[in-house]
Amino acid sequence: MSSSCFGVTGFCLLLGLLSGGSGVWAEEIPPRIVHQPSDVVVKVGQTATLFCRAEGSPKPTVEWLHNGQPLETAKAEGQLQPMVLSEGSLFFWNAGGGRHGPSHEGVYTCVA
Repeated sequence: MSSSCFGVTGFCLLLGLLSGGSGVWAEEIPPRIVHQPSDVVVKVGQTATLFCRAEGSPKPTVEWLHNGQPLETAKAEGQLQPMVLSEGSLFFWNAGGGRHGPSHEGVYTCVA
């Protein structure tokens, strides 16, 4: 298959002929981070969001590292751990921790 999807970000659909008939196939596009998180300063107890977005085909899953280690994230709203939103951003319900939970201070990295 010739790669006429080269340089396309997102999903690329190619139509062509396969052994004398028509066919449809999708070309995989490697994931890449298109929106990196930036530095954030937050008071203890406030909400915070670290923005991250990845593109590729199939749609990549964004995962987060905290100080270089895989981050345990919440599965539902209101938990003390941060939660990964549908587009990949990381949301903190109660940033800072302190006596209410673990400290969230550190370096966060999003990977896809």
